[in-house]
Amino acid sequence: MKLSDNPRAYAIMGCAMHVHRTLGPGFLESAYGDALEIEFAKAGIPYAREDEVRIIYDGQPLKTTYRADFTCYDRSYIV
Repeated sequence: MKLSDNPRAYAIMGCAMHVHRTLGPGFLESAYGDALEIEFAKAGIPYAREDEVRIIYDGQPLKTTYRADFTCYDRSYIV
């Protein structure tokens, strides 16, 4: 399967690549996150930033949670 076969994943990756091309290397992660948030909004991609995701192991939730930089499309994609 090619990335272009999944329009949502393709749109998310396109936003990330645009940020990378525009800002280039050398900034803190927070700057890239701020820029990516702008790109998601411009592209109409629904997202949540710093989203806390429960981790399930063997059918049981762990005490530890994972904080994703972004989740998109109702948590269908973790960025």
